[in-house]
Amino acid sequence: MKIKKVNLKNFRQFYGEQQIEFSCDPSKNVTLVHAENTYGKTTLLNSVYWALFEKTTARFQNAKDIVSWPAMERDDSIACVEVEFNDDTNSFLASRAFDQATKKSELDVSQITSGNYTPVPAGVDFINAIIPEEMAKYFFFDGEAAESFSSEKNYKPVGKAIRAILGCSLAEQAINDLKEIDKSLKKEIGTDAADSKIDELREFIDKADEFIEDRLKDIDDLKASIAAKDQLKRNVIAELRDSKESKKFRPSEKGRSKKL
Repeated sequence: MKIKKVNLKNFRQFYGEQQIEFSCDPSKNVTLVHAENTYGKTTLLNSVYWALFEKTTARFQNAKDIVSWPAMERDDSIACVEVEFNDDTNSFLASRAFDQATKKSELDVSQITSGNYTPVPAGVDFINAIIPEEMAKYFFFDGEAAESFSSEKNYKPVGKAIRAILGCSLAEQAINDLKEIDKSLKKEIGTDAADSKIDELREFIDKADEFIEDRLKDIDDLKASIAAKDQLKRNVIAELRDSKESKKFRPSEKGRSKKL
């Protein structure tokens, strides 16, 4: 983002319509603003910060007093800041107006093409895509408080801003999104726990039925084996009965008759 100009209307001590242009010359790309204290240097800085993000620096006094007092005395309760800037090769205008009566402000963003202004949808998201809000304060800051950047308590937010500049915020957001998806899937699986248990029981029953069938086959095989052995036993007994040696121990027909 390269800021080309800032238009102010009734913003703080900038009563009426005021404009300041900034150098966009690649060889002379620094613009110095010099003035005594209380003449509006910090207000000018905050006008851009406020226009883009509706925020002000931490040491900006009476931050809620947006509309200039002379305008309020003349029943003009509207303040407005317009920031014209380049992003790559395109020009844009970000405009925020504040109504003291309603205490509300609104941001509008337009693309400038050959003098024509085309509204940019979702202007807040568009600005955040250029400068993420969490890192904006490291671009728009009070130079007198610059030492706070290196303080021991501030290294985490500064590191977070650097990660955002490098595009790490998108990766971190993607990781968080994946974690949320993972939680959602686990929750969905949890609701199907009963179905999973039923499937496990069905599998157990199938295995039990298979085991029973195998045991029934074993029983049939044992019965067949018992029947075969029983037949073998009967055959052996019959052979023993008919053998010559066994006949010696049988009582004769005569003896049997005499006994009778």
